[in-house]
Amino acid sequence: IIRSAEFTEFTPKVGLDWKLDTGWADSALLYGSIARGFKSGGFNGINIFNASIARTVYDPESNYTYEIGTKLDLLDRTLRINGALFYAD
Repeated sequence: IIRSAEFTEFTPKVGLDWKLDTGWADSALLYGSIARGFKSGGFNGINIFNASIARTVYDPESNYTYEIGTKLDLLDRTLRINGALFYAD
């Protein structure tokens, strides 16, 4: 028995960044993004004890991710500091 299923999802990403003019940093960048991720569903391929489980479809998964961060160059570009906060829901 050949089983088939189709899983599709819209997965947009929106990002913004701001280049700052500061007196204390050689360059400074702030950024943020929001994205939607998707992992396709499928079938449990092998189950030697119960063949009906092997034909069972499992559902796709999706989530939203959020990220904010900064990139700084300091001391005549001899020091680079990058930092980010990331959250998945």
